[in-house]
Amino acid sequence: MERRLANLASERLSERRGVQELQLLRSLRARELHVTAMEQLLGGNGEACSEEELEALNYIMGPSYAVGDGDAAEEEPGPSEPPDYQPPAPCSYLQAGQGFEGRQRVARVVNPQGEYWRVMVRIQELDRGRGLVSGSMWAENVPHAKSPVVTFWEGEVVDDVNHSFITAKWGASRADDLRHWSKFQGFCSFKRQAQRGQGRWATGNCGRLREWPYIFMRWKERFFVNVGEDCGLTIAGFYYVCLERASGRIEGFYFDPSSTPFQHLDLQASCPGAAPRCQSFGTFEYR
Repeated sequence: MERRLANLASERLSERRGVQELQLLRSLRARELHVTAMEQLLGGNGEACSEEELEALNYIMGPSYAVGDGDAAEEEPGPSEPPDYQPPAPCSYLQAGQGFEGRQRVARVVNPQGEYWRVMVRIQELDRGRGLVSGSMWAENVPHAKSPVVTFWEGEVVDDVNHSFITAKWGASRADDLRHWSKFQGFCSFKRQAQRGQGRWATGNCGRLREWPYIFMRWKERFFVNVGEDCGLTIAGFYYVCLERASGRIEGFYFDPSSTPFQHLDLQASCPGAAPRCQSFGTFEYR
């Protein structure tokens, strides 16, 4: 009886050792296959793997044997990792409190009665970091209006980070954008980029907008301040706007599919009670 138990224990021990040996052989075989796969991918000449080869090798070998190209140069940040963004450089003509005066040409026919409106604009707020601007617009000589019409507007500064040349709202198509922006001096250098619908990080050269001689914006009137919606003036559309940094001149074109196309806005920077071309300045404290 004791001898039979001893024989049974010996058989079980042999089976356990056999299983352990089999597991060891499988492990060694797996490592051998891994090495063979690496040699095949490397071509047996020790050259560095390509990115596709490394992916294939990591797939074969599993996460425990993940490898990389140690000799490869460190990758540079791609378009999804843009450098630190800096908003367009400050402009003394684009700040809270700055005023503009001029006129808007409503009709395209030469010298019809009521062709021009007298217009005054006041910048109320500017957020350079988010590319946002807002203000008020005062229009005189508006047909069917018994008094000047005042509206509040909100705008976007085109910086190709917060806002691009492509409007994609307010009923404007990409073709509409190109037709209107192309009327401004200084847009030619960005036309190809706008046609492709690309932003700053896609082209690498749109950072020129930071120091560009012109600031491109869109102004969208939001509501009437002193009159009702039956005043005879529509605010369904918006303005394509271009501000010249050096002179403070603003040109704009009103877009509304249901209105006269290409209504031209022509303004010059001014200060209350001062001559045209007057420049506004911030408050300074002397110590």
